[in-house]
Amino acid sequence: MVLRTQIQLALLHNDIEVYSFECDSVFFANPLPKLRAHSGEHDIVFISNYQRPKSINGGFLYLFPTPAAKATFEQLNRMMLKLFSNIRNQPSDKLIPTHENDQVYLSTLVAEKYAGLKSTILPFSIFSDGKWYDISEEDRKLTYPFLIHNNWIKGNIAKEGRAKKWKHWFLKDDGSCDFDWAKEVTKTIIY
Repeated sequence: MVLRTQIQLALLHNDIEVYSFECDSVFFANPLPKLRAHSGEHDIVFISNYQRPKSINGGFLYLFPTPAAKATFEQLNRMMLKLFSNIRNQPSDKLIPTHENDQVYLSTLVAEKYAGLKSTILPFSIFSDGKWYDISEEDRKLTYPFLIHNNWIKGNIAKEGRAKKWKHWFLKDDGSCDFDWAKEVTKTIIY
């Protein structure tokens, strides 16, 4: 996580917009136009954790290379380096406290509007996390996700199983993409 933060910071310092997402997401539509529409209005755009709406999902961020975003990620980097320094000599089986991670740190910086940071949370109905799979059918019908971050489940096998169950899996047994199925799934999304 330290390395991810440092890469994000390096890109910001080079005036490059950063779209950071985790590979356990399924995309139904191209979110870039919606994300880029926040240029000039926000420094950071993110999805929240469904169960903690004010908590940033660190696995999905869109960052604009503004002075506030750069200052915030410089501070985040310092916080992550301090955490690394504190835990690097601990036994590998010792768990890191849940209040010590990049998401918690970044959520705090966003909440305090560090360096004048302007941010926005994207709506769950369009940018969903893995809790989408657990909400009622009635609530699910009110959503039209561009993507679903397949989190809130542990392990690759479980993630793959859930994606297959919901027909959000596009990989054939031979390792190639099932383009026909991908087209079928994405054509039902209306924007």
